[in-house]
Amino acid sequence: MALARLNRPSIMIYGGSILPGRFRGRDVTIQDVFEVSELSRLARCPMKIFWSWKPVPARGGRLRRAVHREHDAMAFEFLGISPLNGNSVPAVDPQKDLVGYQAGQLVMELIKKNITPKQILTRDAFLNAITAVVASGGSTNAVLHLLACAHEAG
Repeated sequence: MALARLNRPSIMIYGGSILPGRFRGRDVTIQDVFEVSELSRLARCPMKIFWSWKPVPARGGRLRRAVHREHDAMAFEFLGISPLNGNSVPAVDPQKDLVGYQAGQLVMELIKKNITPKQILTRDAFLNAITAVVASGGSTNAVLHLLACAHEAG
């Protein structure tokens, strides 16, 4: 949204998904946390277990709703405002440095050619992103973010 609002040559890079944590000898992902949270809400899992799980997936970064973030990251690649495949590299992967380097080169090219986000964020770009989100079973938050970005892009 800010890129469209400012309309200066720029791109968006997703920080990357986090690694699973460990709990009682097994990997625990953010999805596991959501499932335990729902079981706890339904009183099928003691709150003590729920709270002992909650901080576990934060090992590779802070705990966050990674599922909709990853759909947003994918959508921004399809919009053309993020480099293709750059957002799918996990946060702690050594390749993330290469993504940053390539992003810097891309921004320099955008500056040289004076290509702004509003030139990239076209109706067709939004249709591509919507199709990708729907095809992947995307989150409703991705829809909200795309609507907000479309509004900013005019």
